[in-house]
Amino acid sequence: MQSIEVTIVNENGLHTRPGRNFVQACKKFECDITVQKGEKTVSGKSLMKLMATGICKDDVIQIHANGAD
Repeated sequence: MQSIEVTIVNENGLHTRPGRNFVQACKKFECDITVQKGEKTVSGKSLMKLMATGICKDDVIQIHANGAD
């Protein structure tokens, strides 16, 4: 498993437009990609679940990838 910690710097957080771009990038991979904010962990391939986490400016999130690619 590969992981990275990221601080959100966008003034509007991870809202719909950049969220959609993130999900589209994740869908190019076969591996499982998850995003974790605090105790919440959601699929990086689901815009609705990603939006439900409420990722805001200055939030620190972890992105985990597990799989062949």
